[in-house]
Amino acid sequence: MDFSSVPFESLPIGVTDEPSNLEDLPVHTQSAILHHFRYLLIAERRFFHGDLARPLSIEAAREELTPASNDHHETRVGVVSALQGSSKELAGIVKIKIDFKTGKCTLNAWGDPARGLLLFGGLFKHAVVTNLELLKGYVSTGKFVSGVVPWLDFWVDSKVSVWDPIAAEAGFIFARVYKVLRKDLNGDLDVSQSTTDAAISSMGFRIVPYVSEHDAQSVWQCQQEAFRDHYGHIEDQSFSDWIKDVEGPGQGYNPELFTVAWTSPSPLSPSPKVVGGVLAYDRSYTVEGKAFVYLVFVRKEFRQKGLGSALLQLAFAKLRERGYDHLTLSVDTESKTNAGAIYDRAGMYRVKESCLWRKTLL
Repeated sequence: MDFSSVPFESLPIGVTDEPSNLEDLPVHTQSAILHHFRYLLIAERRFFHGDLARPLSIEAAREELTPASNDHHETRVGVVSALQGSSKELAGIVKIKIDFKTGKCTLNAWGDPARGLLLFGGLFKHAVVTNLELLKGYVSTGKFVSGVVPWLDFWVDSKVSVWDPIAAEAGFIFARVYKVLRKDLNGDLDVSQSTTDAAISSMGFRIVPYVSEHDAQSVWQCQQEAFRDHYGHIEDQSFSDWIKDVEGPGQGYNPELFTVAWTSPSPLSPSPKVVGGVLAYDRSYTVEGKAFVYLVFVRKEFRQKGLGSALLQLAFAKLRERGYDHLTLSVDTESKTNAGAIYDRAGMYRVKESCLWRKTLL
């Protein structure tokens, strides 16, 4: 169906509520929204990939859907309804995160494709039209930091064909494809945690347990340097913003799942520094036994030495010893570091693809 030919006003949807805080709503309404959001996450994955995922916990759902606002950031959540004659029923959830300092805006929409393409595509179109109007208003009133060119990112599963005509009509440009890769940990791994740790030591590096108070600043500096040549990297992301992304609530943060390599002290370099790492998170609240690797990074000067592969293998062994049976990560198919080849050699395989669409707002 070509949604560019469907008048926006005729779509069978409409925003019923945009609460400033879920706690402000009646208890039964809060419960309905949170349970519906949990259902939508499962419905999309089942429809497109056949996954039988565990429901997101109520606590994690509440964290995901909690609006927020300060001088530099804003998160808005909209509850979308389907209009059935004179009655309404929950049809989808829309969320937009806005960074007024960097200009990065990210839009997400969750719906149930099994209820029909008109409703599913209509949800996307509704999300785009209403939030583009919101952002244009912010641009005209000078809400973004002076000199910043804001943009809007929209992530869509590669199997969602109804998005293409909506993107074209709204002026989005196809930017990138990211593969979601999986590694099964319940079989035989090539190496154990101890042997991989020893291999990294033989390279002149050492693995130190991650302690946020002592290590976070050094890890942030290393990751910023390592990702400087990556697509979409925000050059001036502050440490305070980074630490919220990395250690914030609701995403399964556990410092024991971080694998960080440091240089060993020497007469020429008495102060050790971080050279690379793998930051993994618990995702067993979505799928039993699942971990997610958020970041894999190595400083440019230490690449092509096998350190990235060794860190990945060490993370695999560490996760398996802690009871995880698989992990996933996302990789840019056009990565300049040839990360995809490293993951292929590590025995990871593709389970889905996500497409990034982008629209510049000036």
